[in-house]
Amino acid sequence: MEKKFIFAKDIEALLRQDKTEMVLTGRTRFSPAAWDLIREKGIQVAFTGASSEKELDEPEVIPSQGDAPKKIKPAGHGLIAVASRGRDITGPVGRSAAREPFFLIFDIEGHYIDVIKNPYANRSDAIDPLIAKLMASIQLSAIVAETFGSSLRTHLEAKKVQCVETSGRIQRAVKMVIDRKLLRHRET
Repeated sequence: MEKKFIFAKDIEALLRQDKTEMVLTGRTRFSPAAWDLIREKGIQVAFTGASSEKELDEPEVIPSQGDAPKKIKPAGHGLIAVASRGRDITGPVGRSAAREPFFLIFDIEGHYIDVIKNPYANRSDAIDPLIAKLMASIQLSAIVAETFGSSLRTHLEAKKVQCVETSGRIQRAVKMVIDRKLLRHRET
């Protein structure tokens, strides 16, 4: 069963509609910011057709570090992820798409959306298909890193996620992807 990924923007949209409960099907993952909003606002989360397994994957909470960038509602379709060693959007693009501990998420206008922790960064087994599945589940259009292994690239492209290799600062890399129109919209 395919996992769905819920961001803080999704919870904020729910709250704008004065709703305090969510009914979901299948396995669902929440970004740390979304999970914090769910707990803070007392939102009830229920699953239909849930098996005896625990369906709600509570993420590791990523501690805040100083002044985090403001998260805003994304514009348009598709998202850009940048592999990163940390949570700072002014930091460098991560060296390895598969092994960096974080993915910083931006919309197609270059606005910072959220950060997700790479749950596979420290695993030693074959993680390429797992990362590709995670990136597709959050409706990613492109992922940026200095390098991609050929296996990861194959898995990502099979999920219609574009691989962009570049180095430098994260914000400049996102701007380059947008300015050069390297971003293709996902076909759903």
